[in-house]
Amino acid sequence: MLKLTIDNRVIELEDGVATILAVAEKAGISIPTLCYHEELTPIGSCRLCVVEITHNGKSGIITACNYPVVDGMKITTNSEKVISLRKMAMELLLAQCPQSDTIQQLARKLGVQEARFIVKKQDCILCQRCFKACHEIVGVGAIEFTTKCVGLGTDEASIAIMPEKCIGCGSCFYVCPTGAITMADKGDARTLTMRSQKIHKVKFKLRQCKKCGSYWAPEKQLDFISKTTGVSPETFDLCPDCRD
Repeated sequence: MLKLTIDNRVIELEDGVATILAVAEKAGISIPTLCYHEELTPIGSCRLCVVEITHNGKSGIITACNYPVVDGMKITTNSEKVISLRKMAMELLLAQCPQSDTIQQLARKLGVQEARFIVKKQDCILCQRCFKACHEIVGVGAIEFTTKCVGLGTDEASIAIMPEKCIGCGSCFYVCPTGAITMADKGDARTLTMRSQKIHKVKFKLRQCKKCGSYWAPEKQLDFISKTTGVSPETFDLCPDCRD
């Protein structure tokens, strides 16, 4: 049994790996997040979930989404220092993506009206949600994340779709928090567009249902599912509505 304190509330939980964010949420304590997604490995890139911890006489600021709790830990989620750091992180995000509804809403929630910083405006915040969804959930690995490495030709971190690997499933679109990735089905084609440092567009041919005639999923996605699961390709001759 672990015993810790969050905002002066004593919390007891069974032994095991649990993050500060998970424990706080279970206790009804709200911690803001943007890059975090419950189905993906957390990395704490947005820095909005910072909290202050004290353990064994030492204190520090860490990200709650990927930091495990330990017995005797004292956690403060709303100290003056924590609030100040969250606001600074929020200002940077707002300066980077001022057009994002999600970021605007989070900024208002944190009391940030405008950004003091001048940052290159773009759609992507490099939260890596799309990268992780493609690698960890889909298992295709069609999205590449390049870290910043000054002097080695990568002065800016970037995210890019690799067309030869992408199956057009749209998982990246569904997990993107800022709308930097869009997906549109028109006629017999699907177009995925990623707006990072550069604009990447990939098009896919959609499968047509042999019963109703509607176009309903990318051919590459259905082929991938068939190969990885052993499901017969003929299974996808009908769309889900016509199979029911």
